[in-house]
Amino acid sequence: MLGKRVDLTPKELNQYIGCQVELLTNCGQQLYRGEVAKIWIEGMGNNEILFITFSWLARDINYPDGVQKWVFDSRESYNAQLVSASPYKTGNRLVVMAPIIGEQIKLFPSGEIILHRQDVA
Repeated sequence: MLGKRVDLTPKELNQYIGCQVELLTNCGQQLYRGEVAKIWIEGMGNNEILFITFSWLARDINYPDGVQKWVFDSRESYNAQLVSASPYKTGNRLVVMAPIIGEQIKLFPSGEIILHRQDVA
């Protein structure tokens, strides 16, 4: 295991509001980073869906083949079906691996900046 397994409770998720998120989507072919405005789960069991709305979101248009170049993305929200998801904590970071959809979500704790908004074109 990569870290300590956690349950995605409202208390666990709410501590990442106002913090940064990294999304690796489309089986690792697209990389996004931004700031979490809201985060919650709907459904139960195999029907759980994670929802995130963003204060801002950027996409690395050269990923995975080049030097990072970040541009603003107009997407306001993201959701992921959590079937067979493996949420775990490594340090204060929360990572959700969603193998069924080939995506990875990383939530960073308050104060840990992975992309400054002013560095986005």
